[in-house]
Amino acid sequence: MQTTPEEFLQAQTELLAAYGAQTESQFVHLPEVNLLTHYLECGQGDPVIMIHGSNSFAASWAPLLRPLAPYFHLFIPDRPGCGLTQMVDYRGVSFREHSAAFVTAFCDSIGIERSSVVGNSMGGYFAFAFALAQPQRVAKLAIVGAAPLINDVIPIQYRLLSIPAVNRWVWSRISLRGALYAHPEKLRPEVLRCARIGASLPGSVENWLTTVEEVGAITGYRRRHSLKDEIKGIHTPTLFVQGDKDAFGTVESVRQVQKAMSNANIQVIRNAGHVPWYDATDHCAASLLGFLRN
Repeated sequence: MQTTPEEFLQAQTELLAAYGAQTESQFVHLPEVNLLTHYLECGQGDPVIMIHGSNSFAASWAPLLRPLAPYFHLFIPDRPGCGLTQMVDYRGVSFREHSAAFVTAFCDSIGIERSSVVGNSMGGYFAFAFALAQPQRVAKLAIVGAAPLINDVIPIQYRLLSIPAVNRWVWSRISLRGALYAHPEKLRPEVLRCARIGASLPGSVENWLTTVEEVGAITGYRRRHSLKDEIKGIHTPTLFVQGDKDAFGTVESVRQVQKAMSNANIQVIRNAGHVPWYDATDHCAASLLGFLRN
């Protein structure tokens, strides 16, 4: 059953309040990509863009907002087709160009010339695409949780969900909760409720599945969208914050990417999954603060 934007707004408010995050909810039209985009804003200081992963939403960063807000001015968009941002059908989309264009247009529309960028999962891919397209506009990069399309690792879930004829049937019968969190039993009810309502918004499933259809295949990621061979050309200071139980990328696979870069480090979070700030909030917050403030 589909949910409404009003239900999602209420769930978002409850999730943010549960973690003491005080944000403003705003909309901006991005003419370059023709998208009405929702974003959260909070904090003070140097700007930081935070980009969430696929099948998620801006408020998923909630546990990190209160620790970061005293030091940084945070701008947190719902990615295209997620949360309250307009739906996108990704079939046939030039995914890399779209990713860079979205972040560029968002920064232009809110008046940010240069900022640090924090990305999780597909949000990490958006961050890398932006850094390759606009290196002068990125102060620092932090990739929290394995990003796709920067190496050859593709989880079995992605392989199955990339098959158009069967992925909707597969999606209706699987849960990725265990793949996202090392300790899902610790999740607050507000997290689960917001995720459930967000996943049932009109167009949400179509956006998620067409994303996987476009970037993946049963044999692996589609080479035309891969950034693997260009990552070493990024010289921006970069930090990988990687859970050792991340089902979407092993520590070793991420370490290989980190070692190929000239100015990158990795911090491994023990007993943490793909969105490690839910498993180890304090550790993730300290890692990001140490990197972004130094």
